[in-house]
Amino acid sequence: MNHDANVPAVGPSPAPADDIVNPLFVVSADQVRAAFDDYELKGERKQSVSLGETHSEEVVAQGANKPETLTLSVEFLSPLDQARKLGHAFGLVAKDRTPADRKEYEDRVIGKIVHQSNQVFFTVRLLPVPDSDFVVPQISFTLLSHKGNAMEPTKQPTDYTAPPHDDFVAVSLRVDGQELLFPVFSGSVPKITDKMDAMILVVNVDGMSQNMQYRLKA
Repeated sequence: MNHDANVPAVGPSPAPADDIVNPLFVVSADQVRAAFDDYELKGERKQSVSLGETHSEEVVAQGANKPETLTLSVEFLSPLDQARKLGHAFGLVAKDRTPADRKEYEDRVIGKIVHQSNQVFFTVRLLPVPDSDFVVPQISFTLLSHKGNAMEPTKQPTDYTAPPHDDFVAVSLRVDGQELLFPVFSGSVPKITDKMDAMILVVNVDGMSQNMQYRLKA
């Protein structure tokens, strides 16, 4: 029996492929250790490195006498870039550590990065660090999923100011910054998928929003 080739086939449509998590967030302990060790050596050699992707915008804080324009800086580091950055920093001081200290620190860092690889990791800084006499505007963040839905952070900055003459807090805010974390998954469903070339972080400052786009590539 002949069938007309122009007659469409009848039956259920193929199910769409399941969403797959972006490979940037799929790492093993061995991969993280290799990245750490590679950049630890660069640190020991005092090589300069550039890691991650940073975007910024201006924020006006009200001081006691006048407003001051500050820079809100948001850095994205993939899990492997986190390992590279920490490895490089450790390499700069590693010669002063015992072999046991070096192994304990590296094992702890690797375990934390692998455990946290299901989070999108940003570091936020407001520079120069204002003291507590400044009134910093309300700052909030959302991250857009692969479907454009806004995701709330699981961890975000709590206070951008340092007490007057408190150098320890000021240095920590300037150098270490504050963590901003978002979930890669909702349950077992990935929100940051392999179909995404970039992530969009929405930064809201006193009701005014700006998008920061970060590349996603392994």
